[in-house]
Amino acid sequence: PPTASARPDRPASCQSASAPCSVAPESSQIDVNLGQVADTVLNGGQYSQSADFTIQLRDCVLTSTDTEGKTTTINKVNVTFTSANVDVSDTSLMSNTKENNYGGATNVGVRILDAGYNTVTLGTAVPVMFTDTNPTQDLNFHARMESPTKKATEGDVYAQANYVLAYQ
Repeated sequence: PPTASARPDRPASCQSASAPCSVAPESSQIDVNLGQVADTVLNGGQYSQSADFTIQLRDCVLTSTDTEGKTTTINKVNVTFTSANVDVSDTSLMSNTKENNYGGATNVGVRILDAGYNTVTLGTAVPVMFTDTNPTQDLNFHARMESPTKKATEGDVYAQANYVLAYQ
């Protein structure tokens, strides 16, 4: 059966950023194991079970007061996922970069879903509201494997995405 490992990630380098939160080290490169999925499931028009992943934000300072005493609160972050390898018929589905390699599954891709299990459109910001001003914030997402053509073959599946955070 096809197996997958999606990797929404940021470059693993260290950097200082002008932002209200730090990205936790464990969120700089996130591996999402989608397990083994029977090709009969994918070829029957169904999806793999979704696997959860979290972008963890730490050291958040979401409220600030300027010199005139005006308080500003940051209440959301826009998360934009991108991928260099997308399905030609569905640009929100990351294509399997192992498809043309020996042992790679064919006609299988990986889709990112938001916390409510809605499709994330790659390249489009997903707003995530902060429910409080705690210094720790978790941004929850999911990933699943699917076959757009319903002609999946067995083998390895690998897809990679990057994300950018924009606070508001």
